[in-house]
Amino acid sequence: MKRLSVTKQNNHQHVKEVLTTLNKFHLIGIKHGTATLNPIFQDTYLKSLVNDPFEQKKQLYVIAGSPEHIALKNTQQQQNTTFDSSVDQQQQLQQKQPYVIKPDKRPPNSADVENFARGQWESVLQFMHSPSVDGYNNRFSAGIRQLLEWSHLVRGREDDSSSGGGSGSGGGGGLDESSTRSRITTEGFQFLLLDTKTQVWKLLKQYIDTAEKRQMSRIEILQFMFELSFMQCGKGYPVKPLTKTQRVMLVDLADLGLIYQRKQKSKWFYPTPLSIGLTSAGSSDGSSMDGSGSSSGSVAKEGVSIGGHIIVETNFRVYAYTNSPLQISLLCLFIVPEYRLPNMVVGLITRESVREALIHGITAEQILSYLTIYAHPHMRRKKPVLPDVVAHQVRLWEMERKRFKLFPAVHYDKFPSLEKFRMAEEYSKRIGAHLWSSETSMKLITKRETHEKMALFIKQNM
Repeated sequence: MKRLSVTKQNNHQHVKEVLTTLNKFHLIGIKHGTATLNPIFQDTYLKSLVNDPFEQKKQLYVIAGSPEHIALKNTQQQQNTTFDSSVDQQQQLQQKQPYVIKPDKRPPNSADVENFARGQWESVLQFMHSPSVDGYNNRFSAGIRQLLEWSHLVRGREDDSSSGGGSGSGGGGGLDESSTRSRITTEGFQFLLLDTKTQVWKLLKQYIDTAEKRQMSRIEILQFMFELSFMQCGKGYPVKPLTKTQRVMLVDLADLGLIYQRKQKSKWFYPTPLSIGLTSAGSSDGSSMDGSGSSSGSVAKEGVSIGGHIIVETNFRVYAYTNSPLQISLLCLFIVPEYRLPNMVVGLITRESVREALIHGITAEQILSYLTIYAHPHMRRKKPVLPDVVAHQVRLWEMERKRFKLFPAVHYDKFPSLEKFRMAEEYSKRIGAHLWSSETSMKLITKRETHEKMALFIKQNM
C-alpha cells in the first residue's frame, strides 16, 4: 500500500480532478489530507499487468505527474478484462450498506435462539445417524440433504445404482420419498464424533465449494460468513441489505441452526451461538454452543447437561449424565448400553462394541478424543483425563484389525518343473515382487503391479 501525501505543492487543478475521480470509483480513499490506495485494487491491477507489454516496473502510481504516468499518458491500451471485472465487483461491495442494529418489534429471547440452534443442529446429526427414521429430515430442506451427500457424509440409496442424479439446489420439490432414503457413510460416522465447531466448518467449507452447483456467488457467500462471525448473538439484523445470493444462503443457514428467523419471509434474522466466532482462531472444542455466545468452558453444550457429562472408569464402565437422544445415539456407536435413567445412561466399552465402531470407519483415536472432549469436570482434574488402561486397550483392539496387510496380487502355478519354478521365484525376489511361494505345491504369489515383468520372464524362460 502506498500513502500519497496531498500537499499544497501538488494541489493544482489536474491533481484534484484525478484524485476526485479515483475516490469516486473507490480506488483510493481521502482522509485528513492523505490519499490511501485501495489494497484490493492495487493487488488486482498488479496481477493484471503481468502480460502487459507496456509495463516497465511492477509498481503502481496513480498520481498524475509521475514518470510512469507521463510515459503512458499518450499510449493507447486496452483495459485488461480481469482487472475490469474485479473493479466492478469491488465497486458493488463498496456500495453495499453496512449492517445497522435496529430494534425489532418482537425480538426473540436468547433462550429461544439457543434452543432453535440446538434443535436444528441436532436434527441434522440425528438424520445422519438414523436417516431411515422419520421425523428428523422434515426440519430442513432437501438442499441440506444434498449438501450432506456432496460432503460424502450420507449416501442416497439411488447412488448405489447410479452416481449423482441430484438436481443440486436448495429447493426440495418433486423428490420421491423412497428415493430420498439415505444411509450414513464411513466419513459420516467420523464426522459425528467431531466437536461442534469442526462439524460446522466442514459443512460450510463444502457449502462454499459447491456454490457453483447452486448458481451462487462464492464471493458473496464468503463475505456474508465473515460478517456473520462478527455479529452479536441474539441481536436482530435486517434482511434488506442482503444480496439475492445471501438471502438464499440465509434459508440454508437457518436449516443448519446458524441463523434464527421467525418466518422464512421475516425482515429480521438473528445469529445463533453456532455462527459466532466462525473465523476466529480459538480452540475448536465446540464452546460456541454456549447459550451466551461466549466461551464458558472447554466442552460444548449441545443439550441438557451436555457440557462435560461423561465419566469413564477403569473397569470400562461409562456413565453419561445426559438425556439428549443425539448424545445417547453417539455413545451407542462404541459402547454397550446397560440401563438408562431419566438423566443418565450407563454402558460398557467392550471389544465387540469397539470392533463394531472400527468396522464403520471410526478410529480408536476418535473414540478417545470424543470421550476426552465431553469428559465430566471431575475427570478433567486428572491427568491424563481418561484412565490409561482404557485408552491402551481401545488402541490394542484397533491394532487387532491391522495384523494383516492386504496387497493386490497375482497367483502363478502349474510350472513345468521345479527348476523353472525356482527360476521364477528367484526373479520375483530380485525385482521385489515376491509375496509368498511354496516349493511343495509349486505356487508363487507376487505383487500385481509387477505382473507384466513376471509374465514376460515366464514366457521367455518356460
